[in-house]
Amino acid sequence: MNNKGFSQIETLIAIGIFGILLTALTAFFISQNRQYVIQSQLVQMQDNARAAMDFTVRMLRNANNQDPVITGSTCSHTLNFTDAWGDVHEFRRYSGTDGPNTFGYHKNPDTGTIDPFAMNIKCFDVSRDGNQFEIIITAETDRVLPGTGQKGSVTLESAVKPRNIN
Repeated sequence: MNNKGFSQIETLIAIGIFGILLTALTAFFISQNRQYVIQSQLVQMQDNARAAMDFTVRMLRNANNQDPVITGSTCSHTLNFTDAWGDVHEFRRYSGTDGPNTFGYHKNPDTGTIDPFAMNIKCFDVSRDGNQFEIIITAETDRVLPGTGQKGSVTLESAVKPRNIN
């Protein structure tokens, strides 16, 4: 006979092979998407921690001879100081409209509201040893990381000696 085309068996085998390839491709896509979500959350968390640390350190370096004041408890310290130009600065972690672990900043806190600039800051600790300040900031991801069942976190530490404090 001179039949052209595929038999039913050949078609079923081709569909089976195509199904296996499609399943493998879907699993690969899901895995890559999960890794993308994890990496983007970790990068955002590290950016938040780094922004909070860099800004706090930069501002604290300009504190004047009036001693900075540290209040609060572990992981919830508030840092107040006056800079060389007479402006009062306040840094603290608080719960606000931006979330329960917002890190914010006041310039002249008696006259304005706090400006949030880093989210998901789990811990803000400040300690003093003589004229040097130790700042510890711990940030966490805003969601549980896929496949881990827990949030990611990073801790940054910095020692600062204000220029104008003897």
